[in-house]
Amino acid sequence: MKPKTEILIKYSDLVGRYPLKKIFEYLNTLQKVSITNMMGARPYLYGGRDWVQKQIDYFEIEEDENVEKLLDMADDIKNIVIAGSLKGQEGEETNDFVRSIERRVQIESGDLLKIWMDFKGKVIKESFINEAKFDKKDAANFLFRRISLNELEDEFYEYYEYFEKRSITYANHSFYDFKRRFLNGMMDGIHGFLIDGFMEDSNMYEAVYGLLDEMYEDQIEELWYELTDDN
Repeated sequence: MKPKTEILIKYSDLVGRYPLKKIFEYLNTLQKVSITNMMGARPYLYGGRDWVQKQIDYFEIEEDENVEKLLDMADDIKNIVIAGSLKGQEGEETNDFVRSIERRVQIESGDLLKIWMDFKGKVIKESFINEAKFDKKDAANFLFRRISLNELEDEFYEYYEYFEKRSITYANHSFYDFKRRFLNGMMDGIHGFLIDGFMEDSNMYEAVYGLLDEMYEDQIEELWYELTDDN
């Protein structure tokens, strides 16, 4: 059996609901624009034109024919993904239809990306894997594609004030326990900004957590001293 045939059989349910040729054309264009590591391309399938434009503006991507093509296709691809997800949802009972569709859109966008990767071949897939080592630079690129530094700072100070205004002493808590509580809360807060639910990947979660630890450790320590009886 030919490799492409095996891929089509493996993803037969999706193949019947999505126009793969058009989706592949969009993903090929996205790859040429080089705005994201393709391992993180899933939200570009359902983000739509306005969201993609924000990424282009944020990363100061120079306008060219590929950028124009990407933007021209973005809303159409978003609608295709939503329509395909709705077809897949037919006949299934759920207590929260909207949330169920949102979740299906995210999952099936990831599957569509996997199909594209499979068709691109083993060499390219291995290059994606080699790029996704989740070091500090990877974590920073991932985080700041989805949330600006100002938004991150706002989230930090909102949580900072939350602890500061509570009439609780943390003298019996070690700094590392306090810092863990702070960063876990902050991670929960910024998850809302991260459109593709990265917390499913524990490696990237830990990498982003470590990045925030490095960025805010000194300020969190100052707050901890302020909230203990030892200051």
